[in-house]
Amino acid sequence: TTTTSTSTTPISKELENQDCPFQVAFSHHSESEVQAILEEAVALYPDLARVHNLGTSTNGEHLWALQISDNPNVVEDGEPWMYIAGNIHGNEVVGREMLLHFAQYLLCSYSHNQHVKRLVDFTNIYLLPSINPDGYATAEKNNQRSVCTQTFDGGVVGRTNGHDVDLNRNFPDQYRDPTDPLQKETKVLMGFASSNPFVLSANLHGGSLVASYPYDGRADGYGYSVCPDDEAFKLLARTYADNHRKMGKTNYPCGQQDRFDHGITNGAAWYSLFGGMQDWVYLHTNGMEITIELSCCKFPKEDTLVEYWLDNKQALFSYTQKVHIGVTGHVFDATSRKGVPNINITVTKKEEKRVMSAHFGAYWRLLSPGTYTITASGNGYISQSHSVTVGSATPYDVAKLDFTLQRGSDFGRFEEYYQTVILSGGSSTSSDTKASTQGGQIFGYIVLAVVVLVIVLAVVLVIRRKVLPRMRLYNVVSDVNSASSVTNTLTKFSNLGYHDTALLSSDSEDEENVV
Repeated sequence: TTTTSTSTTPISKELENQDCPFQVAFSHHSESEVQAILEEAVALYPDLARVHNLGTSTNGEHLWALQISDNPNVVEDGEPWMYIAGNIHGNEVVGREMLLHFAQYLLCSYSHNQHVKRLVDFTNIYLLPSINPDGYATAEKNNQRSVCTQTFDGGVVGRTNGHDVDLNRNFPDQYRDPTDPLQKETKVLMGFASSNPFVLSANLHGGSLVASYPYDGRADGYGYSVCPDDEAFKLLARTYADNHRKMGKTNYPCGQQDRFDHGITNGAAWYSLFGGMQDWVYLHTNGMEITIELSCCKFPKEDTLVEYWLDNKQALFSYTQKVHIGVTGHVFDATSRKGVPNINITVTKKEEKRVMSAHFGAYWRLLSPGTYTITASGNGYISQSHSVTVGSATPYDVAKLDFTLQRGSDFGRFEEYYQTVILSGGSSTSSDTKASTQGGQIFGYIVLAVVVLVIVLAVVLVIRRKVLPRMRLYNVVSDVNSASSVTNTLTKFSNLGYHDTALLSSDSEDEENVV
């Protein structure tokens, strides 16, 4: 059942690692302090941690991600990816602090806790403490930020970004497009979530105590909005709520204004919203995401943060483990025997959710226990379907299903693409790869400028001297043209449609680095 399948590996309920060299104070941290903490994590644990600058906010603050894995500089075959993001509403700050303490817990416990070591060794984890630093800066200056009562959660000062836009109403929606232009922060998150093969994620909020799951909206107004993976989402939400010290222990966690059974709710059943992040992630990326409300008071006093950490410690760990459930496997080319990325993986009767095979042809599909028919299909290949049974939702007890696809009669149309991008092993969507690609483009532009200059000088010489070795000039131009035609193509893992892609590329100055 959903209740029993949320069982997980128990960890200590007390504060730990007091003697660890990496210490995070139980206080509210400014942007510069967050950056310093992340940099210290990497300095102390260079083999386990890496900091990524995903881009900048409206007001120019960096949007940081801390990657934690046993090989953070290597894309490992078959290792699932997951992220947890905090502070999308700038005045909802508990998640921001919990992620800093979660990072400390994982890094400090790695050497002596076998359960933590197993999670870090076999998972590519990204923690994003704040995706709305501009809103946080506004909320931080509010003298009434921590004035909370049974009926007042702290208000809305600092909720929005630097353009006064609610970022969790700013994503393209299946029912309504956002009323405001896509913000820089939204574009960064869309690029980050869609350019990497994330399997599971969470978005941390404040103002209540509940785990909410898709869909957030429905076409005809209010009420429960069922998505194809409703059972799996309830399992994921119950995992967090059941392992939290307070969530789900009472039906009215923050007074009489909200009622939640078992600490979870369907988003639209609570209240309908459009443009939310979790629905967009579900429909447009490989991942499945829930929204977790961590506190009745949005910006609580510092002396309560220890209790919040003890409340959420087991829940964060247990939820992260759930990236290791469902079905996983590889897609291979029957001729080359190599892994094939960018193959569509769909589950019968759940076709709205489409994932794509990633590096080395690996794929992951989160599913609740049951028997499913899964299909692998892609351009130039003959589709293939198999039945698979997911026996449990216990972490690491994942079902295995590989596909070996025969090339179709139209493979020739895509052969160059597969030879250069897929059968060569694909390429990582890392910032290093992107930087390399951009560097190659810049080099090409420099070479082209030199060629143009040579041509101009040659014309001058023709005019002045009436003589010029034309064959030599032709050879120079031909060589440059041949060199400029060689480009690095990034492997694409997202399900972004044309509309989303156009929105992302609509403002060239908003181009951001993705990991």
